[in-house]
Amino acid sequence: MEKQDIIAELRLQNPWWTTHEVPMVEHVITREMGDKIRIELKEKRITCIIGLRRVGKTTLLKLIIKEQLKKVDPERVFYFSFDLAKEIAPRNLVKLYFEEILKEPYLKNDDRVYIFLDEIQKV
Repeated sequence: MEKQDIIAELRLQNPWWTTHEVPMVEHVITREMGDKIRIELKEKRITCIIGLRRVGKTTLLKLIIKEQLKKVDPERVFYFSFDLAKEIAPRNLVKLYFEEILKEPYLKNDDRVYIFLDEIQKV
């Protein structure tokens, strides 16, 4: 995939960077997992959500993203699903996000960024 194609895919998967809205997030019953993730977001750590297919992991992620958009600049919330773009290395993707979207040095910024990687097991 070319750099411009990846940037276009980033913008497509993160429409809130321009619209400030998360598409297709209907009212979801909040689960215990959602509360745990909200607590984890306050820490500097990686949190993994695992589970069977079609149980609502992506919907839960998008609900959390919608909540984060009320608190932070939309460009500081980054979502990417590897469902359709399996050939992109996660490290390169995050680096491109920092350089092209945030216009900040990769991993040399103390400001918090929320990165949600969906279907990462496919890479």
